[in-house]
Amino acid sequence: MPRQRNQKGEQKRHDMLEGKKTYMTAAGGILAAVGAYFSGDMELGMMINLVITSLLAVFLRKGVKSDTGAKSGNNGS
Repeated sequence: MPRQRNQKGEQKRHDMLEGKKTYMTAAGGILAAVGAYFSGDMELGMMINLVITSLLAVFLRKGVKSDTGAKSGNNGS
């Protein structure tokens, strides 16, 4: 019985994050880059490079999603 409840919880979390993982990862990358820049651990050029790379991932994901007309980019793998 507890195992079945755990599987339902995992499925609920999976459904909640479906289609949002790329955006959350990109946002995390941007926040990390900006935080490292303001703390002095990263130069401006490197921060800009990481922010642009994160944004490229978002736009690529959005483009692939709209081009294929798929609900999400996850096809079971």
